Amino acid sequence: MKSHILLFCLLIVGNATFATVRTVSNDPNSPGQYTTIAAAITAAANGDTIYIHGTNINYGSITINKSLTIIGSSHNPQNQNVSRSIVNAVTLQAGSSNSRIIGMVIGSISASAITDVTISRNYLSGVLDVSGASPNWRIESNVFATSGPNIDLHSSTTAINWYLIKNVFNGQLTYFNAAYIYFYNNLFLRSTDAFYSMNYAYFYNNIFYRANPIYNVGPSIFERNLSYQCGNNNFPNGTNLVGVDPKFVSFPGAGAYFDYAHSYKLQAGSPCIDYGIDNEDIGLYGGSYGVYEQNGVPNIPQMREFNLTSSSTVPVGGSINFNVKSTIRP
Repeated sequence: MKSHILLFCLLIVGNATFATVRTVSNDPNSPGQYTTIAAAITAAANGDTIYIHGTNINYGSITINKSLTIIGSSHNPQNQNVSRSIVNAVTLQAGSSNSRIIGMVIGSISASAITDVTISRNYLSGVLDVSGASPNWRIESNVFATSGPNIDLHSSTTAINWYLIKNVFNGQLTYFNAAYIYFYNNLFLRSTDAFYSMNYAYFYNNIFYRANPIYNVGPSIFERNLSYQCGNNNFPNGTNLVGVDPKFVSFPGAGAYFDYAHSYKLQAGSPCIDYGIDNEDIGLYGGSYGVYEQNGVPNIPQMREFNLTSSSTVPVGGSINFNVKSTIRP
């Protein structure tokens, strides 16, 4: 009996509303219904959910051509099974609009003319590259790990009604030139300029720590943001905190890139407390939009512990006893 298989059972029971649920594992000692993500996608129909078992064995590159929900084990699991769901690259092709990708470790994501996509609680070591008419994306609670390009929308991309909420950006965002792009409660940690060609965006409750918020920024709105240790701490407009230490609970004084050991929560007396729009905190843990989950744990039922309380070897007709702890994150 494998705790990994039981994990999938719990997830399936906890998500019966998702149409058909399919499971994938490339670990022969803990099999799922499929050994490759490609096989699960081929078998799936629009609206299905695919759970990618954490194994720390890279699943390679995948192409999504249907409207699917893809859920991994998180990028820093908090369970007895600490293995992650890792892929080299994700390509969203025609037919993949309305898809969701959650709780994965991903090298890069690319899409062209795909709409209504949610990218949530992932760790991206490369770039999110989007082109064409691609409106209505939600980018929430992700870690963009590279100090190079994090999101590239290209100069001709139509990306209206994008919401970027409670993400950590180690690198630069480029060619955000379409109307109605909203940034809420993000943390920008790049050691130089946060943006290259940013226009018509709305920034609320964000923290810029080292990442210059003003370079190459055209018409945009900045309200209730904070800058600290940036090459240029100024904002082009609005009411903001300029050159002020946010006072994180645990973070190097000279600034740093993302690390799981950091705590981006606010100390008592932080200037970020109640400073945001609607008198909410600014930064990753404030605001009424979305939830920041530092480890990328999906908000679905997950087994945290599995312990046998009897022998794992029993005769035919015998009993096996075990204890299971399962929780769900917000």
